Amino acid sequence: MKATQLTSLIGLLCLAGSANAATVSVSASAPTVDNADIANDSGADDAGGDQGHMWSNRPHQGQSFTTSTNIGGYQLNAVTLKNRNNTSSSGPTFNVLIGTLSGSTFTQLGSTETGVAPSYSPNDYITFTLATPLTLSANTNYAFLWGSNGEGFVTANNLDDNTYTGGTGISSGDDNVPDLNNVIARNVDRVFHLDLVAIPEPSSVALLGLSGIAFLLRRRR
Repeated sequence: MKATQLTSLIGLLCLAGSANAATVSVSASAPTVDNADIANDSGADDAGGDQGHMWSNRPHQGQSFTTSTNIGGYQLNAVTLKNRNNTSSSGPTFNVLIGTLSGSTFTQLGSTETGVAPSYSPNDYITFTLATPLTLSANTNYAFLWGSNGEGFVTANNLDDNTYTGGTGISSGDDNVPDLNNVIARNVDRVFHLDLVAIPEPSSVALLGLSGIAFLLRRRR
């Protein structure tokens, strides 16, 4: 077994030790942007090699992003990337990490989740739906990292990294093993979509509860 293959196998075993099973789905259309979603659908460029290609012998690829101002925070349900030009029917297993990003240091939140991909074709949007949604704080710099244990795809990118102003494309590690202390910022923005839902702040929930109780009391009178 080659050293690169051994490194990849060890990395996958480590990831599997704390993994949750996610769902991977494919669509020819971009996800709908609603609720508190963050998205960039501008770009069809190949960033090249280690900057944007995702296979078992490549780095994890991803994007940093900044949450908005909702005091209660947000629930992250799914992450989508666009496949630029690849066809696959082999069912690779993807793995996705979510975390905060400070400089080049990625601090992971929750578990590494894995999901088996269905077939996909050029220009498809590949969505990784988390088995366990994550709660994100407001006004915070986060990032996701996405890797593959086999076949992967070339991410679609915009080579002007100002198309999304809240972050930038990133890469980390090699051979499907991310290096969380050495995240590299790329001068690109991925085509990406984050399914986010704003969480009501506790005071708002309490007010809704009190309004419901008052309504019931009025009806009983």
